[in-house]
Amino acid sequence: MGVIKMIDRKGRQKPSEMKRLLYYITDLEKTVFEGVKYTHAWNCDTDPENAFQFMRMTQALFHHEEKEKLCVHMIQSFPFDQGVTPKKAYKMGIAQIDRLPEIFEGFEILMGTHCDTGVLHNHFVINRTNSITGKRWEQKNEDLRMIKQESIKICEENGIRLYWAHNKNENTLISTRTRGEYNHRIKGTSWKNEMEKTFEYILKKATNKWDFMLKMQDFGYQINWWDDKDYVTLVDPNQFRCRSTTLNKTWTRSFIEKTLNQNVETEMVKLTPKNEFGYKKALSKDQQQLKGIVQRILFQAISRDDFIKRMETEGYHVSWSDKRKNITLSKNGKTNRLFTLLKPEEWTKEKLLEQFEKNYERNTYGNITDSVNPENKISEDFFDFSNDLLRLNASFNRAIRVSGKYQDLLGNLYSLGYCMTKTEDSFLIRGKNDFQVPIEHLTRFNENDPWTPGKVLATIDRNALYRSQHRKRAQHESAAFSHSARIVRTVGHQIDDYQAQYFGEKLEGQALKELAIKLASTENMDWESINMEFESIREKRGLTW
Repeated sequence: MGVIKMIDRKGRQKPSEMKRLLYYITDLEKTVFEGVKYTHAWNCDTDPENAFQFMRMTQALFHHEEKEKLCVHMIQSFPFDQGVTPKKAYKMGIAQIDRLPEIFEGFEILMGTHCDTGVLHNHFVINRTNSITGKRWEQKNEDLRMIKQESIKICEENGIRLYWAHNKNENTLISTRTRGEYNHRIKGTSWKNEMEKTFEYILKKATNKWDFMLKMQDFGYQINWWDDKDYVTLVDPNQFRCRSTTLNKTWTRSFIEKTLNQNVETEMVKLTPKNEFGYKKALSKDQQQLKGIVQRILFQAISRDDFIKRMETEGYHVSWSDKRKNITLSKNGKTNRLFTLLKPEEWTKEKLLEQFEKNYERNTYGNITDSVNPENKISEDFFDFSNDLLRLNASFNRAIRVSGKYQDLLGNLYSLGYCMTKTEDSFLIRGKNDFQVPIEHLTRFNENDPWTPGKVLATIDRNALYRSQHRKRAQHESAAFSHSARIVRTVGHQIDDYQAQYFGEKLEGQALKELAIKLASTENMDWESINMEFESIREKRGLTW
């Protein structure tokens, strides 16, 4: 570790919240070790009540007492396995502030060293109003980077080895990305991390600009490519946007073009084969939108007439003639061929009719009508024990993100309580109480993007490349997933016990969902928010899995 975290509080900060925070960081049960209290103050007092009065007087002096944000909360944590003592952590915390006067001079700061967990860490509460100049705290990216670099330097001077500090490939903790994005990355629910994996994978497979865009669209991403800008913009099906240079500073447009040319020269990839409908090109934005509609209806319609009727409700006229190989879709004078949108090597008229028959047979399973947000909603659905289909959808999306082999996916699903088997032309997932769903009834991004066997295998192949290139990251993601799987099993057991002991009407619907999320938050909060070691928390709470 040796990590600096800035805790961002959402919404308006009340004076009572600042006061509670000051009392929390100086709590005697946390800051006293072997009779010594490890607290320190700059420009105020170590007593939390006096420190609060000092800070409020300064805010009132410069007319800042009604500001929305009153203080800054910063945490400096240290590795648990390198002999860091409370005294050493305390001294390093003091050095952290004293060695950066250009940032901290004049600010009222209260520090407490917490010694009650397996991971020693310092808490800092900083008054946002400077007691000398009256200026407000302004957290710039460059200042945050200086704070993190100084923390690394202090750790190294005290004999603490940080393996990631000088490794550019693994040095993710020195970046200035938001805490929310970082938390989603370690939980495996980051849409930006998925975008990065796919981009890196396609960059090694594509041969030219159009082939690159086409392959990205197969994974659900749209590419905005401008020749006058040295970056490209990626857009996922939920309209989340990100520049290539934000994912990786080296992924400029010129670097992408150079890499694609090298792929052709070294014959690292095969050229896109020509099919009976000609060479396939990247789809436009309107075609990409139409493709999503077609893919959704393709796994909902139960007959040819039902497919045509559903497309008409979307505003498209369908021309399906037995004398022609292709099917045309028209709207507002624009016509598209169906097999221009889909892969003709995978879909034919015969296969479409076969899919409609399967939909008719599986019509009792239903479909997911609510789109799955790649971050917050997938976390909620992961613990939604009131809706088996939504929870399975979120569980599958979490499991496949950390699966580099087909066997890994089977194992990850099994750890969440599911069993996936391969049928003649698809995959079938089974859960408790004879609950079973074909893979086509789960969605990757939203209802317009259902999973297919081809998408599953392509995603696993992408993950295999990513895991071979970034072993440390892959190990961390796998560990985070295993941790989440243990929490899911624990919450499931607790809910089963609750339902068995409850003699009245059993919980269901929203009440059951809220209970599960509350239990999950209770199990998950401590060691993910303040970096406490999982094993030490389990021993402390007496948890059994």
